[in-house]
Amino acid sequence: MDRRRTVIRVVWGSVAFALGIFQGTPAQPTPTIPANQYGMLAEPTRIQLREASRTERSVWNADLLEEEADLRDQLRELIGPPEPWPDTPEDELTPDAFAAWPLQGFEDILEVPPVWVDCDNYPCMASFALPEPEDEEVFLDTVRIRNDLYKQWGEDRVMWSSESGMHEDPDGNTWLLITISILPEEAPETLRQQVKVRTVFNRIAIRTLNDLSPVP
Repeated sequence: MDRRRTVIRVVWGSVAFALGIFQGTPAQPTPTIPANQYGMLAEPTRIQLREASRTERSVWNADLLEEEADLRDQLRELIGPPEPWPDTPEDELTPDAFAAWPLQGFEDILEVPPVWVDCDNYPCMASFALPEPEDEEVFLDTVRIRNDLYKQWGEDRVMWSSESGMHEDPDGNTWLLITISILPEEAPETLRQQVKVRTVFNRIAIRTLNDLSPVP
């Protein structure tokens, strides 16, 4: 169990730097920033990151993606194959029920459809990604929906991940990313870890698709 948790923590740390290209001054040494230190970078390191050239950032990005691929293989070995859909899933976990609530609730607040919905794997999972709304109440309303889900099914069953203002697109817009999934009652730890891993790799795909970079 300790080994599994260690690997998963490394994956979460790697996500922050697995994407994006910064433009900046000509050749500087490629920044040496441990991926698991995102959010705790000293100012000199942040300056180095901002000044990295496009080529250097590309090399750095490629190294991190290679590391991510290796971690993906380790996770498959540790966690095992995806959990199959049960013959009779709980009513609230069916794809139709998930689409109606909570998915529709988030779509109504954010005024955009989800960028990704996965009900092929169990349980359903969905993500929203958009430039950060000017009205901060929009994000606060999504948090209220999450809290309603906590009250309805309990915090242990609600798998929620969000990032606000941590990544930006090539035009300099910071983005809001939200991923949501509902676990069955008394979900085994293996399924819980599988859902967390799906969240991580889904987030990597969304950042890549939208060419998002960590805010330095």
